[in-house]
Amino acid sequence: MEGYPELASVMGRYFEMGISRRFGMLNSLNLLYLQAELTELESELQDIADKDAKSDIPFRSDFAQDWVFLSKPIGNGDEKQWEKVLQIRAKLKEYSKRRPAGPFVHGVVADWSIDECVFQQVKLSKLDCPDEN
Repeated sequence: MEGYPELASVMGRYFEMGISRRFGMLNSLNLLYLQAELTELESELQDIADKDAKSDIPFRSDFAQDWVFLSKPIGNGDEKQWEKVLQIRAKLKEYSKRRPAGPFVHGVVADWSIDECVFQQVKLSKLDCPDEN
């Protein structure tokens, strides 16, 4: 055995020999990009919702008050707002996976849901830097 398999074998037997990068910059960059994407999607949804609210097309102006009309479009462009909601939902799932947490996470009461991406970044930032030996 040699290379990665040999290194993995040593790391598996001797936890203190483990070597793992935090990828702090990449995790932060990913978090910022996800936030930027969600901000853009939020703006697009607001634009669509504003146009729908002012529409003369039956039911479209009711989307803000009636989820059934919004979620079951009948055509003629009615689906734009609902499609944007679904697009946002998918991006939020990537950004904000709800996860059960213990009573304390890094000294913070964690009885609420924590954004997985944010939680991961906090967890990684708390790791000790490797010593020079």
